[in-house]
Amino acid sequence: MRHHTLIQTLLTAGLCTSLLFPCTAVSRDRAQFSASTSGASFFQNPAHEEGDVIVTTNGPNRFSSIRGELHLDFGWYSAAGVGGRIEFPVAPAGIPIVGLDNEIALSFGAELFYFYNPGFSGLGVYPIAAAQWNLFLGPNFSLFPELGVAFLFGPYREQYWGTFVGPYLGLGLRYHFNDRNALLARASWPAGLQLGLTF
Repeated sequence: MRHHTLIQTLLTAGLCTSLLFPCTAVSRDRAQFSASTSGASFFQNPAHEEGDVIVTTNGPNRFSSIRGELHLDFGWYSAAGVGGRIEFPVAPAGIPIVGLDNEIALSFGAELFYFYNPGFSGLGVYPIAAAQWNLFLGPNFSLFPELGVAFLFGPYREQYWGTFVGPYLGLGLRYHFNDRNALLARASWPAGLQLGLTF
């Protein structure tokens, strides 16, 4: 009778042990998982998860609205003059690229040239319409490629300085004083080099 009671006690203890330890292991695993997820949540910033697009629209060198431009022209083909532009932001946030502060604008204007080649001379005008992609670099600089169309009404109709329509390509750099004013340098075809002021 005493042996039977001892065996029954051992079986009961083994059953309780086999039931207790898995429960303890599960509880321990759950605790470890909870701790790991809590730590991950602590170190992870939900505002900057991978794949998120961060767009900056208030940089110190960003234009606040529509702007104008006046500049001096130095043509490729014995020409010099003056010109102007007016630019309209059409996509203030630009292309959504992580870490790139940019803007897309439309630029309309004209260049007035005096051609001083010894073989011919006279006035010519380049009306220009272009799309402009402004890339804001640091607090004071921006770079802007341009693509559009240019018209030339020149004084000599049998050569390049006559009347024609062609593609316009430009690449410019600005140094910004504030959100309205900047110094400008641009190289373009067919309009040549420009130095001026954005306001």
